[in-house]
Amino acid sequence: MVYFARNTLRCKIWLFCCLGFRMI
Repeated sequence: MVYFARNTLRCKIWLFCCLGFRMI
């Protein structure tokens, strides 16, 4: 469960960074 939570958090951060890079 902890591993799943960490993986989801990383995915969210990666998605946020990708969207931010696209906006710039």
